[in-house]
Amino acid sequence: MYYFLRRSALTIAILLMVFSMTSCDQSSAFDTDYEAYLSSPDDGEEVSGDVEFTYEVYASKYIIVAIFSDYPSVDSGNNITNWEDCIGGIHTNMPGFSRGVTSLSHLYPYSPEDADFSTEGSVTLTIGQKYYWLVWGLDDRLRIVESSPIYDFTYIDEQQPLE
Repeated sequence: MYYFLRRSALTIAILLMVFSMTSCDQSSAFDTDYEAYLSSPDDGEEVSGDVEFTYEVYASKYIIVAIFSDYPSVDSGNNITNWEDCIGGIHTNMPGFSRGVTSLSHLYPYSPEDADFSTEGSVTLTIGQKYYWLVWGLDDRLRIVESSPIYDFTYIDEQQPLE
């Protein structure tokens, strides 16, 4: 019995160590029960060309991917307060949406008049500028149930990396 308890305690300790090493070091953008994970671009990464955004979501029926020119601000009611800084994104019901991955060329500009992404036009990033991206998910009643941390990336010229 002692051997079994000792072995169980050791197994639990190892699992806790593994979990703490693989968990994200940033908190979710929204107050949610589930956390989405951003894979690429990584936080602070320099990127160029047709950037590929990869992420993992688990509990959401509907997914939104958005890019901001300034750090996205979320209030205590789980509302983004600076939509004017959103330059584009995509959500589940838009043409070209693919769960888990999207590219810059598949993102749509944000339309403040419609409070949604517009299927007219494309998203253009400025070389040398820092951008912020995040992913959040909604359940079938359109409640935010899952969200990622906010990562930043800098868009650079493919030929001339920033120093």
